[in-house]
Amino acid sequence: MLSINGLETSYGTSQILFGMEFSVGKSEVVSLLGRNGMGKTTTINSIMGIVPSMAGTVNFKERSIRGLPSYTVAQLGIGLVPEGRQIFPNLSVRENLIATQVHCTGEKGWTVDGVLEMFPELVGRLSVMGNLLSGGEQQMLAIARALLMNPSLLILDEATEGLAPLIRTKIWNCLSRLKAMGQSILIVDKNLKDLMRIADRHYIIEKGSIVWSGTSGDLQGNRQQLDRYLGI
Repeated sequence: MLSINGLETSYGTSQILFGMEFSVGKSEVVSLLGRNGMGKTTTINSIMGIVPSMAGTVNFKERSIRGLPSYTVAQLGIGLVPEGRQIFPNLSVRENLIATQVHCTGEKGWTVDGVLEMFPELVGRLSVMGNLLSGGEQQMLAIARALLMNPSLLILDEATEGLAPLIRTKIWNCLSRLKAMGQSILIVDKNLKDLMRIADRHYIIEKGSIVWSGTSGDLQGNRQQLDRYLGI
């Protein structure tokens, strides 16, 4: 589904990514782990074309997407739930949803009714402006908006950061349901316990490079890696 090899990205004269290499398979959930400032969000922004990369390959469904504009990457089938949610503040919940909706032929695919069934908390808020929603409601809206693109790959950057425990549980239940439906997911989050429950594989980033990769079982049995790279 997604293959990254030798990816290098800089902000001005400061290089952030150094030969990043990882992959996400079809119907697979993969996490990017690491302390703050190690390059996780930069990696996602490089995949999406938000930040231009200097070298390496980014292949999505066997097509090179490195250097493509963000809207083209999205049109090819990558849906992003960005850090900070970034919903449209002056559009209503309904307008936020239909702004990115991609209609699929046949019976399969996400619809507005489908995402509202996933997040019933938004049903009574459809006419409310995005900037008047709570943080949890905004995150639900951001995920629902990304799903309405009917993406082949869903990327979530800090999906549960700053949310109340009840809302975090709601989001993790949503992601578990998406996994059961066969959705390919790349996720950045700090809630290691929940990540280890739903992710098939993990990659740890340290100073812009992948320093460890493995399954949840591998990670759980390797306390040394947790202490060294995640500070747990």
